[in-house]
Amino acid sequence: GVTGVQTCALPIFYPCPFEDVITITFNVTETTMANLTVYDLQGRKLVTILSGQIPDGQFSYKSDLGTLAPGMYIATLSMENNKPIFKKIIKQN
Repeated sequence: GVTGVQTCALPIFYPCPFEDVITITFNVTETTMANLTVYDLQGRKLVTILSGQIPDGQFSYKSDLGTLAPGMYIATLSMENNKPIFKKIIKQN
């Protein structure tokens, strides 16, 4: 990849708020290393949804976060040559 070039269209997290399963969709324009992680508001890593190399294309990941307590969390999508993308997600009862 070329440094400074965005390789990822912004991820979409739905539904929001979610109950147990959340879906994350995003597009990647080139093969890249990616990490998609959920943190609590204190910055503690709770769940890694994706970690590793992915090819270019459109992705849709479903993740069962039913073990998390209801509340607000931060999902972070990191890829090489990109700034991390932070999204607030809310789990309801």
